[in-house]
Amino acid sequence: MWSLIAAFAVLLATLIATLFMLNALYSVFRLRIPYVPTAAWAVKWLHDKYPLPPGATVYDMGCGDGRVLAELAVKNPDAKFIGIEVQWWPYVLAKWRARKIINLTIERVDFWSRDIHDATHVFCYLFQPILVKMKNKFETELRPNTMVISFGFRIPDWTTKNEIADPNGKTHSRLLFYRR
Repeated sequence: MWSLIAAFAVLLATLIATLFMLNALYSVFRLRIPYVPTAAWAVKWLHDKYPLPPGATVYDMGCGDGRVLAELAVKNPDAKFIGIEVQWWPYVLAKWRARKIINLTIERVDFWSRDIHDATHVFCYLFQPILVKMKNKFETELRPNTMVISFGFRIPDWTTKNEIADPNGKTHSRLLFYRR
């Protein structure tokens, strides 16, 4: 009996792993946006050292598992946080993480179709080819003085207001701050 239960558990785990793999492949080839979590140092830096004013509205374009917004939302209860994620399994993880955080909403929607005109801050960890296209969305939808924070990749033709490097020196990644 126990061997049957163990075999079922292995089969179920294999099925789930296969679904995750297929979703990841779909994301890479169809959407051209793989799920890659933001580095822990960047999440910690934003949590510890990036103040948000009361009433801020923060979007994460491709929020993945929701770690960045969850950290910020708990620290900033007077701000509003919206995570946008199209891939189903990171979306499920983000929804789970956000379940008890009142000021955090996770939406399963394509960020190209989601209006973000009310943003005061936008966070994104998107590869360069996507940022080239995202720049147009930002320039069309964001109000002047909206803060855009890009992890790892520069927004073409925009000038950074500040850059924060990995304080541990373990990576070459950076947080890049832009003012629309």
